[in-house]
Amino acid sequence: DAKEDFYKTIIMMSDSEYAKEVRTTYYKKVLKHMGENVSIGKNVKIVNPQYVSIGNNVEIMDDVTIIARGKGGITISDNVMICERVYLDTQTEEWGYINIGEGSYLSTGTMLFGHVGLEIGSNVLLAQSINLTPYSHIFDDEEKLIKVQGGHMQKVVIGDDVYVGMGTKIMYS
Repeated sequence: DAKEDFYKTIIMMSDSEYAKEVRTTYYKKVLKHMGENVSIGKNVKIVNPQYVSIGNNVEIMDDVTIIARGKGGITISDNVMICERVYLDTQTEEWGYINIGEGSYLSTGTMLFGHVGLEIGSNVLLAQSINLTPYSHIFDDEEKLIKVQGGHMQKVVIGDDVYVGMGTKIMYS
């Protein structure tokens, strides 16, 4: 087991063409769906790959994290580019999901959360360091800790052909 973990770590962290081929073969076996001509960079972390679908002609660059906590999962459509250090997380097992439409572009450092659903349309451009969080904490009762008061959640939909500028924060309030 330790030897296998060692080799897996080397393959996941390596920039070589051979490592990319091995990653592609590995992910094709464990993802819910993986289309053709998919490139997965080094140090990509996919949690619960059985809930992740990736279309054709998708590029996922280095250091991306994809966390699909439940059956709603994460769907990445055809012709999508996900740049370095993007973080996608459904956040909840029961309702959370993220769908990214065809031809969309997620730039470096973007963080997307799908507590009760996040839908990104087709041909959407998200600039660097976007933070989209459809959740807001409740803090009405001064006698209770904020972390035990729960929060509000709402599905967020970004339509087709939208540009979201660098550093934008979109939150449920």
